[in-house]
Amino acid sequence: MGVSTKTEQRLLLSYCSFTCIYLSGILTLVNFNDNLYNVGKYKFLPVLMILTFAEVIKLLFPMLQAEAPTIIKIEQRVYPKAKTCWAKNLRDVVKFSFNTFFLSVFYYLTIVLFGAPILTDHEETTMLVITLITLTYVSTSLHLGQDHTVDILTGVYSLKSTILSNALKLNIQMTILGTWLGAIVIPLDWDRPWQAWPIPCVIGALLGYLIGHFITLIKMLPSLKLYRKIVIKCKAAVAWKQKEPLSLEEIEVAPPKAHEVRIKIVAVALCHTDAYTLDGLDPEGIFPCILGHEGSGIVESVGEGVTEFQPGDHVVPLYIPQCGDCKFCKSPKTNLCSKIRETQGKGLMPDGTSRFTCKGQTLAHFMGCSTFSEYTVVADISLAKINPKAPLDKICLLGCGISTGYGAALNTAKVEPGSTCAIWGLGAVGLATVFGCKKSGASHIIGIDVNSTKFDQAKTFGCTECVNPKDYDKPIQQVLIEMTDGGLDYTFECVGNVNTMRAALESCHKGWGTSIIIGVAAAGQEISTRPFQLVTGRVWKGTAFGGWKSKQSVPKLVEQYLSKELILDEFITHNLPFEKINEGFNILHSGNCLRAVLKY
Repeated sequence: MGVSTKTEQRLLLSYCSFTCIYLSGILTLVNFNDNLYNVGKYKFLPVLMILTFAEVIKLLFPMLQAEAPTIIKIEQRVYPKAKTCWAKNLRDVVKFSFNTFFLSVFYYLTIVLFGAPILTDHEETTMLVITLITLTYVSTSLHLGQDHTVDILTGVYSLKSTILSNALKLNIQMTILGTWLGAIVIPLDWDRPWQAWPIPCVIGALLGYLIGHFITLIKMLPSLKLYRKIVIKCKAAVAWKQKEPLSLEEIEVAPPKAHEVRIKIVAVALCHTDAYTLDGLDPEGIFPCILGHEGSGIVESVGEGVTEFQPGDHVVPLYIPQCGDCKFCKSPKTNLCSKIRETQGKGLMPDGTSRFTCKGQTLAHFMGCSTFSEYTVVADISLAKINPKAPLDKICLLGCGISTGYGAALNTAKVEPGSTCAIWGLGAVGLATVFGCKKSGASHIIGIDVNSTKFDQAKTFGCTECVNPKDYDKPIQQVLIEMTDGGLDYTFECVGNVNTMRAALESCHKGWGTSIIIGVAAAGQEISTRPFQLVTGRVWKGTAFGGWKSKQSVPKLVEQYLSKELILDEFITHNLPFEKINEGFNILHSGNCLRAVLKY
């Protein structure tokens, strides 16, 4: 079989299944007595008519599937000149008639050359020729178009073959082989009435045609069992324009292509990064799109070449992929991956196209995840398989915020026992950082926020002290330096404000203090400080996804949650149905929400 798309395979499955069922019925109805004995006479004409009708039905059957291209359109991608045999002009009629006549003469002469009783049984020989023409040329023309059908018959059509053209060739070859084997039976001394010419040849042709389809069907099943090849219609929250509420729509989600996985999203969490893009602050924001990158779900189907996942697997989409092959993935110094960065930044899948459409309009993907859709498609390198025992409405948080803050303390800063730490911004990411510092053994953890109502909650996550910059008439960095005898060992900025980023750096202890930037600033913003701050030993670093190598780390984080080493439930302050997603964003902006989880 040639290389094919999954849509081709689905159409061909329908094609072969219909033919297998039909020809099985034909061989049952035309039994080995009076009907079949007269197969060379007039009673065989209805059989030929039904065969031709079956081929027409097979052509029309895939056309009835609105979500899939027709077989002829599939072949046109491989050979653009392919077209149906239906006459569009007199030239097409002449061409089809000539091809049919030429092949009929060719078959007739070939049969006579092999010893057919032309003088006494010319009518039967003609019926065999018509049978062969029907099963080979006519069927191929109906499905592939008359142009270059002769190439299929002669085997020339091979360099650009697809699964369909190869299947047609196989059917033709098996038909000819069956006819030849039937001819061997005729002279045998069995003294059976059905040995009369050309009954065995007709039986052989029909059986060969059936076996050709059956072999194709068998070859298809191992790959077809891995995925359903249908376009799914589902609900999604579409961001048509920036600074406008999300719109609940019915969208179409195309099947996954090679090295892609289609997921049924079960739960999704709202992150400030989604709001950041929706508010028009993201320089890479593309509209219309489907936002969302914190989610969890179950694999619905997989594309060609996917071996790591199968339907039913519980998974977490990853906005930072891990291909394992690029120089970033091979380096222990970073968790970045360059494999699909270019297309992901353009809101596209790795092949440069989208799997989402709504009202005839293409929708962009977001961060390679697009979890604000009941079904989504992601690259297989952007997906982590997790323990099915983990509750999906909890571990969805590991797709971004909690992993980011937690990892910033453990991986990026590598906080040591006894360290002093300060965290700007006591939202979900900030509190996850607090928890990471506590888990690392930090002795003094200061939470900093302009909203003092967050302080009691912050202390339950591990803060030993909380500070509101508004309570002081001097820069917060000066306040912290005085509080900590010269500055902090580690500081973390989780707000996304360039002023607090500077304050965090300048709050570090001279000689060894390290400041980690976690928050994402608005487009066009730049950070600044006096060079002396760095010359005297302070380190300024950034982190994405907490430094975790995504595919290999998220399953481990899930296990930490299951063993109660990592907390997640405490971060969920609101649970809402997906239909209330805009209400969820309003709650997120209120400042009284850590994470709102929406369930489909």
